[in-house]
Amino acid sequence: MQVTLVDCDTGVARPPFWSLVTFARGGTVTDTTANQSFPGQRTPGHGAWARNSVKSYVAATEAFILFGSALRPWVHRIDQEIEMSGEDSFVSRAHVRFALAPGSLPPPSVPVPPAPLCANAVGYRF
Repeated sequence: MQVTLVDCDTGVARPPFWSLVTFARGGTVTDTTANQSFPGQRTPGHGAWARNSVKSYVAATEAFILFGSALRPWVHRIDQEIEMSGEDSFVSRAHVRFALAPGSLPPPSVPVPPAPLCANAVGYRF
């Protein structure tokens, strides 16, 4: 998928990046990303997808963003609405949120999670 993050309020787009997303039979999703803008290291994402109609789907994934030896990572959640645009391609609109994982207070070196974002993507089957 080629992904473009967008400020939900202003519509200002950031430079695009690539993510590899696998939608498995049975409704599971895994993803990795080449987005270099994360302030920590992002783990692969895991989630689920479901069909809405003949050409419409929804998916949700979560991954951790890690900070060195910090014991409390961020949770990176992506909720997508997907429309097939061809037999082997689709477009996606997503809401991207960040939150601290449950647990004790993070060390002072862990930044505060950023505000939610929107994302537009184009996906291709290979």
